[in-house]
Amino acid sequence: MTRNLQIENEKEKMDLPFWKLICFVMFSIWQMGFIYFCGPSLSIDGRVPLPISMDNITLLIVAAYVCSIIIMMLLPRRVILFSRISCVIALLTALSWFMPLSASVLTGLIYVHCFSCCFMIGFETATIVYYFSEKSTVMHLFAAYPVSYAAIAVLQNDFVKFEFSVFRFFTVAMLVLLSVFYFTMPCNAALHFAKKEDALLFPKKLFTGVYLLAFLGSILGVVGPAVAAQTPHGVSLLYIGCVVFAVSVFVIYKVKGRHPLHLLVFVIIFAAIGYLLYFVSLFVPQLALPACFLMGAGMTVCSLAPLYGVVLRMQYPSRFIAPVIIVLAMVAVIVHSVIVEIFRDAPLFLNLAYLFLVIVMALLYLPLEPMLLYTLKRDFAETAGECEDVCIAQTAEDETAQAEQPTVRAPLAVLTNREREVVDLLGMGCTNADIAKRLFISEHTVKDHVKNIYRKLDVHNRIELITKVNRMLQEQ
Repeated sequence: MTRNLQIENEKEKMDLPFWKLICFVMFSIWQMGFIYFCGPSLSIDGRVPLPISMDNITLLIVAAYVCSIIIMMLLPRRVILFSRISCVIALLTALSWFMPLSASVLTGLIYVHCFSCCFMIGFETATIVYYFSEKSTVMHLFAAYPVSYAAIAVLQNDFVKFEFSVFRFFTVAMLVLLSVFYFTMPCNAALHFAKKEDALLFPKKLFTGVYLLAFLGSILGVVGPAVAAQTPHGVSLLYIGCVVFAVSVFVIYKVKGRHPLHLLVFVIIFAAIGYLLYFVSLFVPQLALPACFLMGAGMTVCSLAPLYGVVLRMQYPSRFIAPVIIVLAMVAVIVHSVIVEIFRDAPLFLNLAYLFLVIVMALLYLPLEPMLLYTLKRDFAETAGECEDVCIAQTAEDETAQAEQPTVRAPLAVLTNREREVVDLLGMGCTNADIAKRLFISEHTVKDHVKNIYRKLDVHNRIELITKVNRMLQEQ
């Protein structure tokens, strides 16, 4: 049965202890810190600035991104191996900063370090998407990641300046912890990626929506620091906001059982309020700092791309999920540069463009949320047919459809078997055409089933339907 591929993938996913997630989050602090210091005035020993070329740095960043994307697409099972190699190279170059080397040699080692750092940015996302369970992903993004936000807030504060000669000590410590993480991860995990012959359903509507959401989130990740940097103390306050919003979501998740994806729309609303306040601060400057704090919610949204990737992996385990997310992040940087160039002499319209971006994200997320939550609630073992008493008998003529057979759950007992199949496919983000093709029926028949489902469950559209089904499953 085609569903076995997804079952085996879910069995391979790891629930990681919190200490290991803390080791992993060192990457974010290292990356943000190194980029913060990297520039033409970079000094290793605090006295002599190195002749760093920003053009060379930019080329290295682009080259590192491209190389990591190629590896993720062609050799996804070697992500951990390449991460280990990059960690070792980065650690060795960091240790060299303590040696009495010439400025030219140190400059070359800085370039190597920069490449290793950016080379691993894509691997961070790939590691989460390919290896983390949904539970570990949530804990990492909302409990461990705030540690990095707090560290960045301290690093980029306007009160106490940190020299690179001090930061290099922390760089070595962070790379040691990051190496511990990668060297304790399995290097040859049994990753299973969908192939054409697996005949798994590819929910184009869900993938398209999630990728667009990740793209908009990536733009916010660039916009937030750029906007906050225009206000004294704004960057630090932005990242403090990240800490507050991420931890708040995690506390509600643990105490109330509300999944972060269910709370994300509220986080986006706070971000929208932040960008609205920043727009108003052009006329009322006192609102700039509160605006920066609330814009931290937008940075929290930006960091959720790996969680989207985990959801997509559960639906359709493609080797291209992580690479596409990283490509979109690169495109987001370019798009933001274009937006800034267009509105360079019109800050009023630039801030309106940012506000419009957040509003579009909220409107996009609302119809996607029920499908994302439905994916997380699906029981792969049951839908694969482990509970034969609740599944339709498989026939030779419809073996593929049976592979996608949904679980018959008590709240949906009012529906027929075929209607439950349709509900399951709707929850996956399938169109009427997708459902017709999957179930070997006409689109007209699908529409009839949908109408009957709406009538029986007293709903009026697909968003209402999947939202109600999610609530039913939550209450079981």
